[in-house]
Amino acid sequence: MLERITEESGISINSIDREALDELRERQWPGNVRELRNVLFRAAAMCSDKTIRLADLSTDVGSPKNPTTGDQITDPHGRSLRDAKLRHVVAVYEQCGGNKSAAARKLGISRVTLRARLKESGID
Repeated sequence: MLERITEESGISINSIDREALDELRERQWPGNVRELRNVLFRAAAMCSDKTIRLADLSTDVGSPKNPTTGDQITDPHGRSLRDAKLRHVVAVYEQCGGNKSAAARKLGISRVTLRARLKESGID
């Protein structure tokens, strides 16, 4: 599943460490494969290197805003999910050699949405 996520998203992840894998095995998956896939995708987007670690796994899906700052909940590295998504969009755009049509297709979004995300990231 991780291999498929990396192919579809362009995120380069090589492995899941033992603690993270044990946690995934112990969790209940009421949403079954779709829920597991979403957790892995989010962890891949949030991890700081090519290995998903326990700290990268989301424990509060749909959690409220951070009460101390009013901002989005951040990952253990201090990044918000929004920032991770923007970094992912930029990475795919760069992998496509700056071709907006190709990047939009790969991301599964429209060119208009891609342009908005790139502008939000400071790329125009």
